[in-house]
Amino acid sequence: MSNATLAPKVTQQDAAIELLKRRAARSSLLNFAQYTVLDYQTPSHIQKMAEALEAVECGEITRLMVFMPPRHGKSLLISQIFPCWALGRNPRLEITQSGYSHSLTVEHSRDARDIFVTPEMGRLFAGVRHKPGREGQRSIATERQTASEWGTVQGGRYYATGIGGTLTGRGSDIAIIDDPVKNREEANSPRIRKKTIDWYRSTLYTRLSPSGAVILVMTRWHPGDLAGILLKEMESGDGDEFVIIKLRAIDADNNALWPSQYPLERLESIRKVEGSREWESLYQQNPSVQAGNMFMVDNAVSHSTTGHFPNCQYVRFWDLASTAKERVKDDPDYTVGALVGVTKDEAGLPVVWVPDMVAGQWEAPRRDAVIIQTAKDDGPGVRQCIESVGGYKDAYTTLKEILRGKSSVKKVTVSSEKVVRAGPLEPVFEAGNFHIARGKWTDYCIQQFREFPEGNHDDFVDSIAGGYAELKKPQPQLFDRSVLGI
Repeated sequence: MSNATLAPKVTQQDAAIELLKRRAARSSLLNFAQYTVLDYQTPSHIQKMAEALEAVECGEITRLMVFMPPRHGKSLLISQIFPCWALGRNPRLEITQSGYSHSLTVEHSRDARDIFVTPEMGRLFAGVRHKPGREGQRSIATERQTASEWGTVQGGRYYATGIGGTLTGRGSDIAIIDDPVKNREEANSPRIRKKTIDWYRSTLYTRLSPSGAVILVMTRWHPGDLAGILLKEMESGDGDEFVIIKLRAIDADNNALWPSQYPLERLESIRKVEGSREWESLYQQNPSVQAGNMFMVDNAVSHSTTGHFPNCQYVRFWDLASTAKERVKDDPDYTVGALVGVTKDEAGLPVVWVPDMVAGQWEAPRRDAVIIQTAKDDGPGVRQCIESVGGYKDAYTTLKEILRGKSSVKKVTVSSEKVVRAGPLEPVFEAGNFHIARGKWTDYCIQQFREFPEGNHDDFVDSIAGGYAELKKPQPQLFDRSVLGI
């Protein structure tokens, strides 16, 4: 037999070290993480979370909230590693895990299960074995089994469901809520915020065992999100008492939370891209409600000519106004077609260029005629983007047919709230990267941005925000500016 086929010799010292590692992994969550997950890192904020999770597992903490920035390791530790360690120590535990979508929770559940069935887990907790959620799946390879529910042969369980999902027939010794908010649109929606807190009270809370624990881990989005409501109830004395861990991306002493992964330079770049409001909410865990003065309009750069405007791809986005409700009032809305281009500055931040705007208070026939003539003036190199919602569907169909072979006409469906659609422009203004050519409508356009979202009109804001959304590409296409006539 060749030496290549011989197993490496294990010394008594190696065996002793291995036994010590196993003993440490059974008693310590972080040691368990490092034993079962290759190259697992344990920076100070992970250590702080692990200490609190160990207190949950032993019953010292029954209500825990953790607020922290995106991509800082919360889900791997709390939704994947911790449940495996807890089930190893107590294989009869019932754990539920929920988040903003069913697919997200199943992904966490699958990753947790894959840790649970590793040889490393078997060496630590030899008597605790995996059991699929359905008996009929025992003959199926583990990695192909349904991942929304699995457990132990002793009766423990990990069950994953989205916010709003059912928990009927399932108890919960540890209820993990990991990221109940998907995005800014959901965070700003009173309906979705109410749906979330109603589900928490009527579904999740009623499934807790008498000594059951709740772990809410999330990035803060809004003062009225799930965490905000529970905090307000706690402060008023009407709710449960939670232990709070609030982790900021940059602390009061200007130290990064996870410097090896997100050094200060990287965080400052993120701050510029996100803008002040999103940065404070998502990265510093200080959410606020958007009021007036959303845009730093004094940072806007006004140009007397378009001579210095870049040779980039432009689109013209039409925010239409022609319905009876919009025209029959003392101060009717405008139809606005803003010509918008996007480039990047030396730091990689977006720069918005608005060389031309067409606007008026027209009824449909006159409005369509203006759009057709403007499209001809822009030339075939400029895509015309037309809203196609409600009473504007006929406008898109008509204009597309008339301009066939002359201009590209794109149908745009607008669904989110105005503040959400305009939000990406906030850091553009903040960075001084909004450029606009002086013309008939420039002052009125800037006024709308200054008053948004509390102003009487937002047509120019909607049009420019729509054009920007169409052009959010990594690299703008270059083409001959002569087709624009600028």
